[in-house]
Amino acid sequence: ERIKKHLNSEAGISGKAISVINQSVSDEYLTEVKQNADRLVIFSASRFTKDKSMDVYIKAANRIKKSYPGRCDFYISGEGELEKELKDLNAAEGGAVNFVDSGQGYKLMLKKAHIFVFNSLHEGIPIVLLEALFSGCFILTSAYEGYKDVFTTYDIPAYEPGNHQDLETLLESVILNYEIND
Repeated sequence: ERIKKHLNSEAGISGKAISVINQSVSDEYLTEVKQNADRLVIFSASRFTKDKSMDVYIKAANRIKKSYPGRCDFYISGEGELEKELKDLNAAEGGAVNFVDSGQGYKLMLKKAHIFVFNSLHEGIPIVLLEALFSGCFILTSAYEGYKDVFTTYDIPAYEPGNHQDLETLLESVILNYEIND
């Protein structure tokens, strides 16, 4: 509504020409201190479709897990046409990523996760990323077109979209420098 009023008063656009679609992030995701102080919990969530590039996360996670087996645990939540393919890829790469359901499992993981990885090749305003921010996660994102326009106040580390080696390098740097709350 505030944006509608601004567009009306500053840009002269009739209020009748503007439709407001309210889409808020639930306060159920807000957390103050993350648990699991002995291991980093790294999480990603999205629809399991080609443009969401979840295969990149699975490849990078499996490689990182081999290098740092006691340091972190990886989780993924979602559903879609590529679910079986992604589970098969995970098994072939080493099985480091734990799949959780997209309902209660998703909500639980947002509360537990220290790091959230966003993998989309292109996006508008990603609600899942906003929920992860509100839940207190450290964010890593693909440098999808427009991400700097959406997150102007935050210096969010980004990797080349679709490049699992770039994500792996970024994840490794974060894992080595992340301090877990006690």
